[in-house]
Amino acid sequence: LFVAVCGAGSITGGAARVGLALASASQRLHGMEAALGDRLLLRGRDGVRPTAAGLALLGHATGIVAGTLLAGPLLAAWTGSGGTRIALGVALVLYAATALGGRLPALSPAAGRRLALPTGVATGLLSAASGIFVFPSAPYLQALGLGRADLAQALGLAFTVATVALAGSLAGGAGLAAADLAW
Repeated sequence: LFVAVCGAGSITGGAARVGLALASASQRLHGMEAALGDRLLLRGRDGVRPTAAGLALLGHATGIVAGTLLAGPLLAAWTGSGGTRIALGVALVLYAATALGGRLPALSPAAGRRLALPTGVATGLLSAASGIFVFPSAPYLQALGLGRADLAQALGLAFTVATVALAGSLAGGAGLAAADLAW
């Protein structure tokens, strides 16, 4: 829902894209902001635009959704070739290497913004191929230098976006309405 609202530039347009009533979409967005303890959108007469916190979420969330949707054709090509097991193995080895390597270097805010979309795409691809949502989102979010509470909230949002995107990918036209996937 958040990605759709930002793309449309209005809550009304975003709600229509995911098949929600305006009141429901507005309530869900307020719930997201309340859960984060921060505003994600600046609302005005001319529509909405993301805040700094909203931009951080938008880049990563867009990447996760895009990566998950791109994974569908890739997984179809891998069927029967063990590609899913390879993706799972690679994800586990890379995540273990980052965990065993010690503390990750801190990312500057500019580097964090540049890496948000590619990290999200990689997370979406890996989650669609293997069901693992942790890599590379968790190391990326840790490298942003967030406080403990902010990191927990960021991880929760990243995992929620990945779960919803994966559900949409798995639904693949199987009758699951977009409104059922909106948060």
